[in-house]
Amino acid sequence: MQMHPEDVMNADMLSEILLLVSGSLIFVMLLLILVAALTQTAALP
Repeated sequence: MQMHPEDVMNADMLSEILLLVSGSLIFVMLLLILVAALTQTAALP
């Protein structure tokens, strides 16, 4: 599967890239919140 510059600007491909990026950003943020919550509870006496 070869990528052409026209394919990148295709609306279908662009929306797929945006969906993947936003989904991974949300996933990373949720992971950071989970890690912060776990470290806060571990730091409590």
